[in-house]
Amino acid sequence: MYQNKEKYESGRLIPVNEFLLLSFAKLDKDGLGRMTREELNECLSVLWTEIDKYYGQQDVCIPILGSGITRMDDTSLMQQELLDIIIASYKISVAKIKKPSKLYIVCKKTDDFSLNRIGNYI
Repeated sequence: MYQNKEKYESGRLIPVNEFLLLSFAKLDKDGLGRMTREELNECLSVLWTEIDKYYGQQDVCIPILGSGITRMDDTSLMQQELLDIIIASYKISVAKIKKPSKLYIVCKKTDDFSLNRIGNYI
């Protein structure tokens, strides 16, 4: 519980109407999201299993997780590195989105990001 609200494991999806909300980073005493690289990997592992449970043969869209205001305690990761981590974790996951459905990862346009550099950080 945090401020009398239910606590969910990082990576869990919570159905709300037609959307799935992701429990992502743990909150510190000030209510700020914080996580380590290891916690990010654990979160992604849980997320792929959760998506497999809920996606219902539809396309899935996710943002580059961790590229917003989440504070990474043990390192500073650029959007490019986070994308590589997300892709690598999906590749090793046993839970996959079945064809013809697709996984889309939404990327914010920035100067230090290029689809041509996918895989350079893993």
